[in-house]
Amino acid sequence: MKVAFFPGCMVDMLYPEVGIAAVNVLLKLGCEVELPDDQVCCGQPFSNSGYIEEAKPMMKKVIDAYSGYDTIVFAHWLLRLGNQGRVSSFFRRRCRIQQ
Repeated sequence: MKVAFFPGCMVDMLYPEVGIAAVNVLLKLGCEVELPDDQVCCGQPFSNSGYIEEAKPMMKKVIDAYSGYDTIVFAHWLLRLGNQGRVSSFFRRRCRIQQ
């Protein structure tokens, strides 16, 4: 199964080991992982600061970059799932892999 990976800026800048681990798990589960070349900042820092209009062009670029994929894995959720010890079951469901 081909999946697109979206690390987000938190993972990319602050927790790169989470992104690397996520990709490694996906690969071990047999997923083909892609990171679109044209993905950019999603605009969340702007929108969180109240600059919604300034964030919209960035949001559109991310939507366009990932629009060709049926499955997108977001590392933002991995941080939460990892804290609950459910990362592996999450990946099995997403990759439709059975043990």
